[in-house]
Amino acid sequence: MGTKVSRRVFAPILGGIMVLTALAVALSDEWLLAAFKYREAQQLNERLGRDIESLKGQVDALRRRETAPTADSITVKVDLVMTKVPLDDILYIKAEGDYIVIHKADGKTLMTLMTLKTLEKQLPFDRFSRTHRSWIVNVDKVRGIRDGKILVDDAVIPLSDSCKAAFFELLSHKSIFLKAEPTVLKYK
Repeated sequence: MGTKVSRRVFAPILGGIMVLTALAVALSDEWLLAAFKYREAQQLNERLGRDIESLKGQVDALRRRETAPTADSITVKVDLVMTKVPLDDILYIKAEGDYIVIHKADGKTLMTLMTLKTLEKQLPFDRFSRTHRSWIVNVDKVRGIRDGKILVDDAVIPLSDSCKAAFFELLSHKSIFLKAEPTVLKYK
């Protein structure tokens, strides 16, 4: 009788232990999956935090540029003399080797020993746009765009694919409407 009682008592307990063991194995897999997802979420959160900090820095830089007083001229060294050039007189700027040539509305040019990147930092970003690695254009002086080239005065200036988006973005903010007019294209 003792063995019959022990079987009756221990069989359900043994069955319960087997069920609990099966649940523990199933839950351990779920637990591992949840732990993996949690670690992955933490890594994504850290990466997102770094991206947010980077974007905050970029926004702050843009705010500083927008609130910075804009000058009405730049000063460049031409023939050993510091020369003040009004921004309204500048049509476009072209890099030629180690020099840059500033083309003015009166037809004159100024050549100075400076990189285009250095001069670009001095120019207001809402008036001047880089259109090519060797060219910067005064957006207010743009007469038209034809066949992927920019018309400024009588010059035809290239527009590279890498600069195209920023150039058209600036044009859209300027609300410039370019009128179609027949023109003779002259390459400079």
